[in-house]
Amino acid sequence: MLEKKRLSRRDERAMLMGAMMTAIGAEPETVAPFALDRTLRTAAARCLGCRHARRCQLWLGGEGARGGYRAFCPNAALFESMRPRR
Repeated sequence: MLEKKRLSRRDERAMLMGAMMTAIGAEPETVAPFALDRTLRTAAARCLGCRHARRCQLWLGGEGARGGYRAFCPNAALFESMRPRR
């Protein structure tokens, strides 16, 4: 039987960040190229320090109101600003 490998905190948060960006509709391509690296580093640092990883997991798993992530995600406004303008 294969043993399930535990992810490091950094890997777990990177996965949550990517999943949240996808769920919200954030597209990094919408950020100016000269600011993209700094923007993603800022977002990653916020995710790494976030105390709401479990709430994030539950929300991503469908156990939360559609816009409910705004109540706990420190990157909500940033990710929303990365949505393509239509």
